Amino acid sequence: MTVYVNTAAELIVACLEAEGIDYMFSIPGEENIRLVEETAGSSIRFILARHEQAAVFMAELYGRLTGRAAVCTATLGPGAINLLLGVADAQTDNPPLVGPVGHAENMQLTDRLGQLTMALGRMTGADAATTSSIWLRSIGASSLLLTTVDSRC
Repeated sequence: MTVYVNTAAELIVACLEAEGIDYMFSIPGEENIRLVEETAGSSIRFILARHEQAAVFMAELYGRLTGRAAVCTATLGPGAINLLLGVADAQTDNPPLVGPVGHAENMQLTDRLGQLTMALGRMTGADAATTSSIWLRSIGASSLLLTTVDSRC
């Protein structure tokens, strides 16, 4: 099936629908608002959470109970850090879980990533770059930066 889209949010939602995703748990923020808004015209039901950890645990529990993946999303910086506990917990039981995190524009990338790496460094006492790469490897996280929109899902 070929899906033609205009934005990265449309592409992501189209791919999530094609994979059979029914629910997205999140707190809307600056970096993920387009993705959240795109769910309004889709079959994916958006569930507003009060905290990112609540969103990831709801998505994880949905996966455990149904065997189907759900999405939990957050903004970058503190929002992304708040997803880490639930993602790490999901690694222990392996429920299906999708956790895209909002991303700043390339111009803001270095400033905004500083938030995440500085927080990780403060929490562990290690230098931030080393800490974030160790944490991401230990929870099995991988990342993909969409720089262009390919119109195929």
